[in-house]
Amino acid sequence: MDLFDELKQKAEKGNENAISILQIYQNYCANNDVVLQPLFIKQIQDCARISIPISNYNFSGDIFTESQINAIALTIKSNPFLTKVQINKTNLNNQWLKILIEAMKYYQSVLTLNIQNNHLDGSFPISISISEIPFVLSVNLSYNNLHQYIGNDMISGLMSSTPESNCNLQYLNLKMVNLSLSSLISLAIFIRQNHTLKSLILSENKIDYTGIQSISSSLENNKSLTYLDLQSNSIGDYGIKCLAKMIQKNSHLKALILSNNKVTQHGMIDFVKSLEHNNSLTYVDIGLNTIGSNGIIYLKQSLEKNSSLKFLSVRQTGIVPEDMLLFANGLSKNKGLEKLDIRSNNIGVDGLMCLANCLEENYSVIEIVLDDDQKNLVSKDKPNISNPIFQILSGIERNRQMQTERQTETHQSILEQFEELQNDIDDLNSKELAISKSYNYDDDSDIYSRSLSKYPTISQNLNDVSNFVVNETTSVNNMLTKAFDSGKETLTNKSTIVEQLTKFVPFTSGLASTPVSSNSLSEVMVFLNDDENKKNT
Repeated sequence: MDLFDELKQKAEKGNENAISILQIYQNYCANNDVVLQPLFIKQIQDCARISIPISNYNFSGDIFTESQINAIALTIKSNPFLTKVQINKTNLNNQWLKILIEAMKYYQSVLTLNIQNNHLDGSFPISISISEIPFVLSVNLSYNNLHQYIGNDMISGLMSSTPESNCNLQYLNLKMVNLSLSSLISLAIFIRQNHTLKSLILSENKIDYTGIQSISSSLENNKSLTYLDLQSNSIGDYGIKCLAKMIQKNSHLKALILSNNKVTQHGMIDFVKSLEHNNSLTYVDIGLNTIGSNGIIYLKQSLEKNSSLKFLSVRQTGIVPEDMLLFANGLSKNKGLEKLDIRSNNIGVDGLMCLANCLEENYSVIEIVLDDDQKNLVSKDKPNISNPIFQILSGIERNRQMQTERQTETHQSILEQFEELQNDIDDLNSKELAISKSYNYDDDSDIYSRSLSKYPTISQNLNDVSNFVVNETTSVNNMLTKAFDSGKETLTNKSTIVEQLTKFVPFTSGLASTPVSSNSLSEVMVFLNDDENKKNT
């Protein structure tokens, strides 16, 4: 059976979209003597057989000709359902990218553009065309040798506030793109003026003190960026001091990755001291740098006072058994940290005992990452009571159970409060029904509209909602009394607030397990989202 006949047997929208795209692609290739790309044909077939529109183009690993690029551009221009384009590890160059971007501008449906590890460079100002796709929310340009053109052209274009190039970018990945100083300065200006960017990856760009100085300065008053990855650069002691100053002023950044940045204990002292005054960071990685004994002293003080930090990586930072006593003392008094990565440190059996002892007082840590060498320091045939590994695992398991119990209790309490609120509102509705029989006015109370304006999202804390409704209950009673007296007001349709309040109740599903073995954005964001849900609860 011919592929077209197979697809035409069904009439769902997904098949219609697939048939159309396939016809356009094959006709263009036939008329222009273009070699078909089998992987692209398979993507169309897969979508057609399960009756869904083609929303994702994936050309990873393909080798293109210019005619094939034109054929793909034609299908992009003909597909209103396309939301994601992935062209990774291909021979895509600047000119061909411009052709594809021009096609995307037709329907403006593409939200994610992943073009990492291609032949893009600074020989042609690709950034001008990138700035013309404000509908794109996520751009991945990693592993391209963009050099200074990305700063001079793309970032300047993204900064533009004109309607034609208004920027809505939320995710920007510039990992290993050979950023120059002028690029970083332009990027800093963009960050200072931007209000949408949430995640920025600048790892492996050899950024030094002068470059990070511009970036950190632009972030001091930024209110949108929540994730910043600077790992494997060369910011050094002076650079991390700039970041230390920034996190004391920035109250919105949640995740900061600083591993492998040639920082010594002199610079680390300033940074760990600044954690004491930061209440927004929940995920911090300072691994593969040097903390030193003096740095541990200030890290201990920060752990004792910081309540926002949930994840901390001090992997391979030169911590020795003598330092672990101070570190564990600070950890024992910390009430917020949940996950600790302490791999590749020579802490010895004494250091493990310090960790085990601190867990007798700490009830928040639910995961400690140790490497095999650390675990094997203690013989398995040792009695459990004197085995620090066993004691650590026992303390973690106890904390996990306690956390689950706390979440269950909080959940039950929220449900009980909500039932009480619902009953109170039902009583109000009964009273209003009696009034409506005596007064025939159409004006609704503004309690519903005010509640919506005050709580537009489900992420609001239910306690705030409870206080709001209690206040509104008093207000409604006053309005009822006034209605009896003047005969000019009638409260109707209050049952809608009950339906709306059901959307405000957050639910938890117990303990979420998040791997901490790498610093990928997806893992970090899962961790942050999980933490945000627990905060809202």
